[in-house]
Amino acid sequence: MEQLTFARRRLANSLFDPPRLLCYRSRMLPDTRKLFESVSTWPVEDQLELAQAARDIEARRTGLYPLSDEERAEIEAGLAEADRGEFASEEDVAALWKRAAQ
Repeated sequence: MEQLTFARRRLANSLFDPPRLLCYRSRMLPDTRKLFESVSTWPVEDQLELAQAARDIEARRTGLYPLSDEERAEIEAGLAEADRGEFASEEDVAALWKRAAQ
């Protein structure tokens, strides 16, 4: 449930917030406009998936990837682990590659 609460807060500030779309409506293709108008009726999980796809496209176009708060926290946690010398063992890495090959 906490994930959905977080997701709903994020959607409130997402790319698909209707006031932010107003300035783009005249430049959107009709099919795109129709799609965006229906997005608000989608389940939260589907809206998050679409928002991520849009961020990926924007990153490809601009060369910049804006981190979400969750991604930033995960990166900071990983860097803190590295600073403490906490790395995966060779056995753990080998097991990971073995599972990935299956």
